[in-house]
Amino acid sequence: LMIQLKKQDVETLRDDRLEQVIQASNNVLSEIDESKLALYYGGTFHDKEDPESVKERKEMDEMKGQLAEALGRKARALADMENTTNTTTITDSGEEKDEDKSTTTNLSKATDIDTFDDIVKHMRNWVDIDANLKFSVLTLERERRANHPGHVLKLLNKLLEKNGEDTKGGICHITKSAIYKRRTTVLEELNYDHLVERDRVLRVISSPKKYSLF
Repeated sequence: LMIQLKKQDVETLRDDRLEQVIQASNNVLSEIDESKLALYYGGTFHDKEDPESVKERKEMDEMKGQLAEALGRKARALADMENTTNTTTITDSGEEKDEDKSTTTNLSKATDIDTFDDIVKHMRNWVDIDANLKFSVLTLERERRANHPGHVLKLLNKLLEKNGEDTKGGICHITKSAIYKRRTTVLEELNYDHLVERDRVLRVISSPKKYSLF
């Protein structure tokens, strides 16, 4: 089921598959007993010397990881559906894409069940998305919705320290070029005009092939 979810959520095709991503996420979530996980992590003693205990811990950690990933991918898909005309989203190709209303088909049906904000709140039970940079795309969206450009800028600067490598292996790899482009947008919102041109130059330098004349 997790393989199917990742297949539906592949970056180059996901714009036309948002509902399928949500359904695939639900398929994974329906197989995970959150009550069992909560009981285990809430009171089970983990004996590192006992093979059975180690095996059980490994299985529970894997299940918790799948739960967090399925919730994260569903949250991102719902956010893209909720964001209507001219909303910008980050893709792993390093580009920002303008979404149109064609991606919001059956929006009311999806949001009647879950919303981006509700899922992100629920994820706090299982993962700290602020500390785990593999979920940075969700943190950026949450702070954007809360109208906290300063927080967005702070996270983008942190991601630039390793050129976005910290997001690899997560629900969305944010490339160096994409980070620069998003940061330029935030700087414009903050009226930091003297820094905007610098970021545009840095973005060209970071992806010279995209701007080559030949």
